[in-house]
Amino acid sequence: MRLLAIRGWVIILCLSFFSACTLSTIKISPMSFLYGYESALRDYKAGRIMEAMNTVIHMNKSRLDYADAKALLKKKINPARLRLLRHYVRAAKRAEKSKIWFRAKALYKQAASFSISNTALLKKVHRMDLRMRQVRMDTLIIQRRKEDAQLLNSLTQYDAPKGLAPQDAPFSRQREKLKDWVLSRASDAQLAAKLEMWKGYPEVAYVEIESFNRLRPDSAKGKILMGEIKKVLPKGLHVHPVDQPIAKISPVTTPKTISANAIRKLIKNDEWLKAKRYAVVYQREGGKHADRFLKTIEKNMDRQAATAFKAGRIAFRLEHLDQAVERWRQAVALRPGNMEYLHSLTRALQLQERLRILRSEADTDKGRKKIPPKKTITPSK
Repeated sequence: MRLLAIRGWVIILCLSFFSACTLSTIKISPMSFLYGYESALRDYKAGRIMEAMNTVIHMNKSRLDYADAKALLKKKINPARLRLLRHYVRAAKRAEKSKIWFRAKALYKQAASFSISNTALLKKVHRMDLRMRQVRMDTLIIQRRKEDAQLLNSLTQYDAPKGLAPQDAPFSRQREKLKDWVLSRASDAQLAAKLEMWKGYPEVAYVEIESFNRLRPDSAKGKILMGEIKKVLPKGLHVHPVDQPIAKISPVTTPKTISANAIRKLIKNDEWLKAKRYAVVYQREGGKHADRFLKTIEKNMDRQAATAFKAGRIAFRLEHLDQAVERWRQAVALRPGNMEYLHSLTRALQLQERLRILRSEADTDKGRKKIPPKKTITPSK
């Protein structure tokens, strides 16, 4: 037994010695699985082109996989970046030509994200944003001026007619009620102006404060706030002239009457978005238990949106991009105001589009066949 034990220790020592010798001949790079060739390749295959490029650019040149990573950058990553850049620039120009400003802005922004020197493209983004703001401001200011004019003109419509005392009580009450509406609308406009400026829409804030000054011309607060808004209005934005003709406004259709049973049926079938729309109309009509319906619907919409968002995150981590997009679409549909949901969906859709572009162009490259030049035959004399 003692002899066997000694032999065992000898074997262990020999193995340890050979292991040490083997390890001493191999160069091991710490954290070799991060920020190297494999990481860049993984990002490239997932459509994260600029992340892959950034990984290679910042690699340590002493790494064993540096040469492979540089080759990947030259042969795969940079050509893919240029293909995406050209695609988004072409698409942005088409959208700009069609005057679809929001689409052109988003596409120029995408193009800028793939450009090394993106100053010119970012100027395009700013120009598209300015055109969007101009359209928004022109449309809203025409509409608001029309509404205010109708409201102010109606103040003179409640003078007591001939045959009644000048201060006829019913007519006086109607006139005072209308004055209250004017003051209430002015107050709402002032608050809205501050809110829109805080949210980054100074052109809408201008529309609101112009309305306030129109309804409350004697107010010093309105003039001060108007001055503050003018200071932050983007350069190049023009205020629509007052004497321009007012565009026609489409009539608003009256919603259909909603019953409590219809809302219960939608809740039972998990049709939460439609149930909420119905419940809002039901509440406006003074429906019984409308608040209770809305509370139940809102609670379930929050829960389902959170569940869908979590499922999307899991799918995204597993690189099941299509499934992540589907789940995040559900979350955004239920809670469109949640910026975390919206940013996640936007990012996933961008990756999805990049992969589609790269795959389609790769298929096109494969499908192209080189046609050899025709041989010319010289006729014999």
